[in-house]
Amino acid sequence: MQNAPLIGSRTDLDFATDPPPDIAVEVDVHHGSADKLSIYAGLGVPEVWHYDGVRLAIKLLENGSYVEAQQSRALALLTAELLTDFLWRLREEGDFQASVAFDEWLQAQQQ
Repeated sequence: MQNAPLIGSRTDLDFATDPPPDIAVEVDVHHGSADKLSIYAGLGVPEVWHYDGVRLAIKLLENGSYVEAQQSRALALLTAELLTDFLWRLREEGDFQASVAFDEWLQAQQQ
């Protein structure tokens, strides 16, 4: 992604000097995380994926706040609908089957 080459494999990050992550993922099955969006915006995280246990929403940073979008900017092949579908497959079919299905889908996109 955009900032990965700048970080490499380092695990100690200093957000005063290092770039923000390209995507933050929030999984909120029991608690809301709307208040965390201002923290991500302050750090300059360009994209937040938010999963509430039912659907995944992609939120893009625009003019200091997040707006919901259908498609990832960082990983343009991925849409909120597709990610939600595969998360449901994880629940229904299990990790292995859902991973195989996602891998097959990804390979089909490369052809």
